[in-house]
Amino acid sequence: MAGAFEAVTSWLDDQGLRPSAYAREIYYSNWADAGADEHVMDVAMPFHDLGNL
Repeated sequence: MAGAFEAVTSWLDDQGLRPSAYAREIYYSNWADAGADEHVMDVAMPFHDLGNL
């Protein structure tokens, strides 16, 4: 799961954006029965554009 947060943070940096609040984890109902390659969660991270502050 740490990799998901790192990927989101890296993408924000690449876009010139910064987090503006704490991230949230959104789990889908099939997470307990999912296989290793199935999508079972999302990371939601509010952000702001540093150029538009």
